[in-house]
Amino acid sequence: MNFALSLVLAVAMSAGQAHAASRAEMVAAFFPAALKTDGGGAAVPSSELESAFCSGDLDHTGHELIAAVYSNGVDGVVAVLSPEGTGSLVASTDFSVAGHRPEVTLLDLDHDGRPEIVVSFHATRGSSETWLYGWNGTALTLLAPVNRHNEVVSDVFEPTFLDVDGDNRIDVIDFQSARTVDDEGAIHQSTSYRLMSLKDGRLSVMAPLDEVFAASRGTGAPAPSGEEFSVSDPDTARVLTLVNGDVHGAHRVSSAIISVNGQKVLTEKDFSQNVARLEVPVSLKTENTITAELRGEPGATITVLIRRR
Repeated sequence: MNFALSLVLAVAMSAGQAHAASRAEMVAAFFPAALKTDGGGAAVPSSELESAFCSGDLDHTGHELIAAVYSNGVDGVVAVLSPEGTGSLVASTDFSVAGHRPEVTLLDLDHDGRPEIVVSFHATRGSSETWLYGWNGTALTLLAPVNRHNEVVSDVFEPTFLDVDGDNRIDVIDFQSARTVDDEGAIHQSTSYRLMSLKDGRLSVMAPLDEVFAASRGTGAPAPSGEEFSVSDPDTARVLTLVNGDVHGAHRVSSAIISVNGQKVLTEKDFSQNVARLEVPVSLKTENTITAELRGEPGATITVLIRRR
């Protein structure tokens, strides 16, 4: 590499680093003052103040905005900032119940060219909460269901984002955990899954799911992995949907064997890098087992959903 080219690359890298740093500084500059004190007016330790951000064309105009999330471990705020000049606050939400290690990403759930803002807070114990916001150019709108029994909390927990139906819209798969106590005082924990989709500006439940099973290709020789699940109405017709790869269509498996109750329902001939999804009818029992053996390059992944037809 000659000196001139090296100099150009060095300048470009420095400019990119400065650009990223300036946006990080903008996000830090607009950390909400109200999050820096607790309910009693005492200063929140700086170690508890966290933020995350990403940039994208929220308005579908070719101009980027910054989506930022702030947290003090108890409360959180989502904001949209303009990166023009020294930066400016465009809009923000009221407080929401938060957690630690906030994350934010952009996903165009309804395939309209304007990405939604996906915010996650990680709880110290238990499941993380995910909040989904729409942006109309001037304000943030909460799209996901909210549980308001005792406090305002998101009703979406640790979701998986995938195009389940092959319609170029990103669906949301999440789980609901319930705890019941029987007559003898024993505690029973149960988990249910549901398929959700963004319709008319609202994330709505499309169907309950009997099982959601994800598997990834590791290193070494292919080996089966599996899960057990039960259903209360095994005579009802079911369909198995397999989504090959991640939400962006990457990391697809080129070969796999999927079995339900020891019976192969999908085999090597059904897969290739060009196969995005597969769907086959399946028969279930009250107690069931699903297994997958993935082959090909490490890192490939699949997600299997079983639901009523």
